[in-house]
Amino acid sequence: MSETRPYSDSVQILPALKFNVLAIEDFVALMELDYSQTFKINCYTLIFITSGQTQYVVDFKVYDLKEGDVLLLSPGQVFYCLTPRRVKGKMIYLMEEFFHVNSEQDFVVGNYSLLMILCQKGKLTISSDRKPNFYCLIDLITSEVETFKDRPSIILQQLISVLLNSLEREYSRLERNEIFIAEKNLALKFKVLVEKDLSVKNNVEYFCSKLKISKSTLQKATKLVFHKTPKDIIEEVLLLEAKRLLKVSNLHIQEVGYNLGFTDPTNFTKFFKRNTGLTPNNFRKKKFD
Repeated sequence: MSETRPYSDSVQILPALKFNVLAIEDFVALMELDYSQTFKINCYTLIFITSGQTQYVVDFKVYDLKEGDVLLLSPGQVFYCLTPRRVKGKMIYLMEEFFHVNSEQDFVVGNYSLLMILCQKGKLTISSDRKPNFYCLIDLITSEVETFKDRPSIILQQLISVLLNSLEREYSRLERNEIFIAEKNLALKFKVLVEKDLSVKNNVEYFCSKLKISKSTLQKATKLVFHKTPKDIIEEVLLLEAKRLLKVSNLHIQEVGYNLGFTDPTNFTKFFKRNTGLTPNNFRKKKFD
């Protein structure tokens, strides 16, 4: 990014609907999306690339995307297209309310929790032999959406369940020899919980109590999966959200700190500068290369 980009508070992706599937090119035309801007996403979004290549920056991290790649975004993340080359594919977006229609509670909790965990992974490259299965599944989902536009059907929710579990299986296949599954799931659940209950007031002991585990168990899992301590992850998530708010909102710096639980603006400034080397004001003005 050669110059500071303008921002939009959020991408309101057809907010009247709980769920939709669109071709990427149709979505761009429909939303008149300006790729020179930085956006904050307001729903869970799965982007499947079927041809071409492009490059996105999500939460200040660059992702190269090509045919067979899947990019997963969650509410609150900021993104922009760094090299807007033409690509084709499908974009599936889900509001949380989608999981509360025509469903039993265990089904809702299971699939919604799985989606949140998958979105922590960011990007996945589907293996060549499994691409036809995924593309066929997306076609079935698209057909079901076109048939039931106003209200998600039970069949549609089951198809989404198959898609999410297939993505999880693909991740597990790639990571099978890297880390233990139990520790991986615990570390990801911890990070999801930190993001959903984000405040400087919430320490490691607070989240251990929420997860009903010991501090040593959590530390073992986060060290194995992220190579970081639980405290490091809490500060990392706090810092990321601070950067998001500084770049894609009009909030005063003092308000950004208050949103993250800092009652004293000076403490927020010290926290931010200790982790970035910049004051919040200088970061907001900074031009990125």
